[in-house]
Amino acid sequence: MNQHHVLKVRIDDLSDEELDGLLQFWLEAHTGKVIVTPNAELILMAKKNKAFLDHLNASDLSLPDSVSLRYAVAALTDESLGHRHPGVAALERLALLCAGGGKRLLLLGGEPGVAARAAAALMGKIPALNAVAIDPGEISYDGTRVVIEPSVIREIQRAAPDAVAVALGAPKQEAFLYQAHEQAPEVRIWIAVGGALDMLSGQKRRAPVWMQTVGLEWAWRLLVEPKRARRILDAAVVFPFTVALSTLCTHRFLRAVRRVFREVSRQLRGL
Repeated sequence: MNQHHVLKVRIDDLSDEELDGLLQFWLEAHTGKVIVTPNAELILMAKKNKAFLDHLNASDLSLPDSVSLRYAVAALTDESLGHRHPGVAALERLALLCAGGGKRLLLLGGEPGVAARAAAALMGKIPALNAVAIDPGEISYDGTRVVIEPSVIREIQRAAPDAVAVALGAPKQEAFLYQAHEQAPEVRIWIAVGGALDMLSGQKRRAPVWMQTVGLEWAWRLLVEPKRARRILDAAVVFPFTVALSTLCTHRFLRAVRRVFREVSRQLRGL
């Protein structure tokens, strides 16, 4: 597993096989692990929120969620990001491993009813999976910490999951992971999955494969989530501008342009 840094956020670069092996090991371990899935939008948030930056970098695993991080790594360093693991794909991999090992998966968060529908959808695709869902109600967040009612922790413990996928939206879900991880240490894996439950439940459609391939998932999200236009455009416009400005400050702009064009070409060719 390689590591990269994009605007101070750690990104872990590992293959599908490495990820499967690590998740399988953690599901059988005796200590809980925290997984985050940063994308361009979250990295911009981390620039403004020190607590959120600390949560991302203190994780046991930081999986790159968006193609834009591939280009950012190429621009900011002389390295390449070889693998990407979107939140939906990472959750499905975890679900398969839970099913194969007789482990229970808990989905938490999303709009009312979304987690339950996502659990049903996952079990429809993976019949051996034991998945349950919890609606934690309103979780308040002050920019640093969340308030988790004791009843929510008790409900998690009663469900006795081996892995918990949390969909509360960043940066709230990352704060929730760390606090719940301390209060329910028997859970082996905690993973932040953002809008993955909406996609699995059918609440929102995932971008067509060709848009994922060319890095236009942001345009699809803008189409299906117009109310989040500002945040989506920040990721699509402000993030590349911020990366470009950083390359100017480090006197590697022209080198960065060449490297990014090469990575774009490789991405379009499926490499």
